[in-house]
Amino acid sequence: MIRSWCVVALILGGMASPACAQAPEQIEQLEPGKGEWQLEYYGFFGKVDDDDGNEHSLQAMAGVSEHLALGMDLQTSWSAGRLTVETIAPTALYRWSDPDNDPIGIGIELQAALDRHASLAGAEARLIVEKRSRRWWGQANLILRHTRADGATASSIAYGWSLARAVAPRLWLGAEGSGQAVRLDGDPSLAPVGAHFVGPALTWRPERPGKAEVEIGIAWLRRAAGTGPASTARLFVQLEF
Repeated sequence: MIRSWCVVALILGGMASPACAQAPEQIEQLEPGKGEWQLEYYGFFGKVDDDDGNEHSLQAMAGVSEHLALGMDLQTSWSAGRLTVETIAPTALYRWSDPDNDPIGIGIELQAALDRHASLAGAEARLIVEKRSRRWWGQANLILRHTRADGATASSIAYGWSLARAVAPRLWLGAEGSGQAVRLDGDPSLAPVGAHFVGPALTWRPERPGKAEVEIGIAWLRRAAGTGPASTARLFVQLEF
């Protein structure tokens, strides 16, 4: 679906743009829970040809039951010094099991993107697997993506993963990777494949008074194969209350 580059931090975002489909993927988690609100910022900072190659997104989600969370993504793109609203994307997350309390957390996230003319610009189904223990934290996303643009369509499969170990109280050090694995059909320009990224990642969950929880993550991702930015810094900030 439509992923955008360089979205301001105060705007909701989170899908993929055909032009930038060879960027690293976001890794989504199985949150929030019932009665919780979550604001999530993702930023990728790289270089793609003569463009900045920066992606910034902020997602808002609310847990409406033990298993279901609903939210909204607003996509924008930055080109030639101009900010443009691309899509608005309702989001639904269904969680079958909890990564903290069950042997493994499993869920699925669905998104549909509408462009500025209220036409369907794309859709995405994301299988999310997550497990947290006292020492280890593993996450994996398998993404089925359908993209539409200028009368053309394409379908593809992408992925993202991370594995980290606790090195201090509330501090995790590990590795992260993602990429575009398979184009199922359609226009190759809408679903380029073969770009894969991997690198070290650090996550910190500072202690906060009250119910609010903060999670901050940084990573340095290098392109291991394909085209796209040679290296990309990733910043992740999540507030849950």
